[in-house]
Amino acid sequence: MAVRYRSLVDGGYFSSNPYVGGVPPAIRCNNPGALNEAAWQKQCPGYVDAVETTPGNRTTIFEAPEYGVAAWWELLRRYAAAGATTVGAVITKYGGGQDYSEYVQFVKQKTGYGEDDVVDLNSDQMLLAFGKAMFRYEAGKPTPLLDQQILYGLALARNQASAV
Repeated sequence: MAVRYRSLVDGGYFSSNPYVGGVPPAIRCNNPGALNEAAWQKQCPGYVDAVETTPGNRTTIFEAPEYGVAAWWELLRRYAAAGATTVGAVITKYGGGQDYSEYVQFVKQKTGYGEDDVVDLNSDQMLLAFGKAMFRYEAGKPTPLLDQQILYGLALARNQASAV
Protein backbone atom coordinates (compact mmCIF):
# COMPACT_ATOMS: atom_id res chain seq x y z
CA MET A 1 0.00 0.00 0.00
CA ALA A 2 1.40 3.38 -1.02
CA VAL A 3 2.13 5.94 1.66
CA ARG A 4 -0.17 8.94 1.51
CA TYR A 5 1.95 11.87 2.65
CA ARG A 6 -0.23 14.77 3.72
CA SER A 7 -1.09 17.31 6.37
CA LEU A 8 -4.00 16.57 8.69
CA VAL A 9 -4.76 20.31 8.76
CA ASP A 10 -6.09 22.02 5.62
CA GLY A 11 -3.35 24.05 3.99
CA GLY A 12 -0.68 22.72 6.33
CA TYR A 13 2.87 21.91 5.34
CA PHE A 14 4.04 18.36 4.70
CA SER A 15 6.87 16.62 2.88
CA SER A 16 6.06 14.04 0.24
CA ASN A 17 9.66 12.81 -0.13
CA PRO A 18 11.50 11.91 3.07
CA TYR A 19 14.49 10.68 1.07
CA VAL A 20 15.32 13.91 -0.77
CA GLY A 21 18.68 15.48 0.07
CA GLY A 22 19.28 19.10 0.91
CA VAL A 23 16.28 19.32 3.25
CA PRO A 24 16.72 18.90 7.02
CA PRO A 25 15.52 15.46 8.22
CA ALA A 26 13.14 17.07 10.73
CA ILE A 27 11.31 18.67 7.80
CA ARG A 28 11.59 16.05 5.05
CA CYS A 29 10.58 13.15 7.35
CA ASN A 30 7.46 14.91 8.74
CA ASN A 31 9.17 14.51 12.11
CA PRO A 32 9.67 18.04 13.48
CA GLY A 33 11.44 16.78 16.60
CA ALA A 34 13.84 14.71 14.46
CA LEU A 35 13.16 11.70 16.66
CA ASN A 36 15.49 8.78 16.21
CA GLU A 37 13.67 5.55 15.51
CA ALA A 38 12.57 3.59 18.58
CA ALA A 39 10.54 0.39 18.78
CA TRP A 40 7.53 2.10 20.41
CA GLN A 41 7.20 4.51 17.47
CA LYS A 42 6.33 1.65 15.13
CA GLN A 43 2.95 1.51 16.92
CA CYS A 44 2.31 5.24 16.48
CA PRO A 45 -0.30 6.38 13.97
CA GLY A 46 1.30 7.54 10.75
CA TYR A 47 4.57 5.64 11.23
CA VAL A 48 6.13 4.84 7.85
CA ASP A 49 9.77 3.82 8.29
CA ALA A 50 13.10 5.31 9.26
CA VAL A 51 16.00 6.57 7.18
CA GLU A 52 19.66 6.86 8.13
CA THR A 53 20.31 10.61 8.09
CA THR A 54 23.77 10.56 9.63
CA PRO A 55 25.95 7.52 10.36
CA GLY A 56 24.18 5.46 13.02
CA ASN A 57 21.20 7.85 13.24
CA ARG A 58 17.88 6.62 11.87
CA THR A 59 15.24 9.35 11.77
CA THR A 60 11.63 8.19 11.91
CA ILE A 61 9.40 9.01 8.95
CA PHE A 62 5.71 9.89 9.44
CA GLU A 63 2.93 10.26 6.85
CA ALA A 64 1.99 13.66 8.24
CA PRO A 65 3.89 16.11 10.44
CA GLU A 66 1.01 16.13 12.94
CA TYR A 67 1.83 12.46 13.61
CA GLY A 68 5.44 13.51 14.16
CA VAL A 69 4.31 16.13 16.69
CA ALA A 70 2.21 13.48 18.46
CA ALA A 71 5.24 11.17 18.70
CA TRP A 72 7.32 14.08 20.06
CA TRP A 73 4.68 14.68 22.78
CA GLU A 74 4.67 10.96 23.61
CA LEU A 75 8.45 11.07 23.99
CA LEU A 76 8.08 14.04 26.38
CA ARG A 77 5.44 12.08 28.31
CA ARG A 78 7.86 9.16 28.62
CA TYR A 79 10.61 11.52 29.78
CA ALA A 80 8.30 13.02 32.40
CA ALA A 81 7.40 9.53 33.65
CA ALA A 82 11.14 8.90 34.06
CA GLY A 83 11.57 12.15 36.03
CA ALA A 84 12.79 14.53 33.30
CA THR A 85 10.23 17.31 33.64
CA THR A 86 12.11 20.60 33.32
CA VAL A 87 13.23 22.40 30.18
CA GLY A 88 16.87 21.59 30.94
CA ALA A 89 16.23 17.96 31.92
CA VAL A 90 14.09 17.28 28.84
CA ILE A 91 16.65 18.70 26.42
CA THR A 92 19.55 16.97 28.17
CA LYS A 93 17.74 13.63 27.99
CA TYR A 94 16.86 14.37 24.35
CA GLY A 95 20.61 14.57 23.70
CA GLY A 96 21.23 11.12 25.12
CA GLY A 97 23.90 12.30 27.53
CA GLN A 98 25.71 14.68 25.14
CA ASP A 99 26.50 18.23 26.17
CA TYR A 100 23.33 19.98 25.05
CA SER A 101 23.91 23.21 26.99
CA GLU A 102 23.90 25.21 23.71
CA TYR A 103 20.51 23.63 22.86
CA VAL A 104 19.15 24.54 26.31
CA GLN A 105 20.36 28.14 25.89
CA PHE A 106 18.78 28.36 22.44
CA VAL A 107 15.39 27.16 23.72
CA LYS A 108 15.57 29.48 26.73
CA GLN A 109 16.31 32.44 24.43
CA LYS A 110 13.48 31.56 22.00
CA THR A 111 10.84 30.85 24.65
CA GLY A 112 11.76 32.90 27.70
CA TYR A 113 11.45 29.74 29.81
CA GLY A 114 14.05 28.99 32.44
CA GLU A 115 16.10 25.82 32.55
CA ASP A 116 14.25 24.74 35.72
CA ASP A 117 10.75 25.54 34.43
CA VAL A 118 8.54 22.45 34.34
CA VAL A 119 7.32 21.48 30.87
CA ASP A 120 3.54 21.26 31.28
CA LEU A 121 2.34 18.55 28.89
CA ASN A 122 -1.23 19.88 29.17
CA SER A 123 -0.41 23.48 28.26
CA ASP A 124 -0.86 24.18 24.56
CA GLN A 125 0.67 27.64 25.01
CA MET A 126 3.83 26.30 26.64
CA LEU A 127 4.21 23.32 24.29
CA LEU A 128 3.65 25.46 21.20
CA ALA A 129 6.54 27.76 22.16
CA PHE A 130 8.73 24.90 23.45
CA GLY A 131 8.03 22.75 20.39
CA LYS A 132 8.67 25.53 17.89
CA ALA A 133 12.00 26.29 19.57
CA MET A 134 13.04 22.63 19.62
CA PHE A 135 11.83 22.07 16.06
CA ARG A 136 13.80 25.10 14.90
CA TYR A 137 16.94 23.86 16.61
CA GLU A 138 16.55 20.40 15.11
CA ALA A 139 15.96 21.71 11.57
CA GLY A 140 18.44 24.56 11.73
CA LYS A 141 15.71 26.93 10.56
CA PRO A 142 12.14 27.85 11.55
CA THR A 143 9.60 25.06 11.25
CA PRO A 144 7.33 25.34 8.21
CA LEU A 145 4.45 23.95 10.28
CA LEU A 146 1.44 26.08 11.06
CA ASP A 147 0.64 26.55 14.74
CA GLN A 148 -2.62 24.69 14.03
CA GLN A 149 -0.63 21.65 12.89
CA ILE A 150 1.38 21.57 16.10
CA LEU A 151 -1.77 21.99 18.19
CA TYR A 152 -3.50 19.24 16.20
CA GLY A 153 -0.58 16.89 16.88
CA LEU A 154 -0.67 17.68 20.60
CA ALA A 155 -4.41 16.98 20.76
CA LEU A 156 -3.93 13.76 18.82
CA ALA A 157 -1.26 12.60 21.26
CA ARG A 158 -3.32 13.42 24.33
CA ASN A 159 -6.33 11.59 22.91
CA GLN A 160 -4.20 8.53 22.19
CA ALA A 161 -2.68 8.63 25.68
CA SER A 162 -6.10 8.85 27.34
CA ALA A 163 -7.37 5.90 25.27
CA VAL A 164 -4.68 3.58 26.63
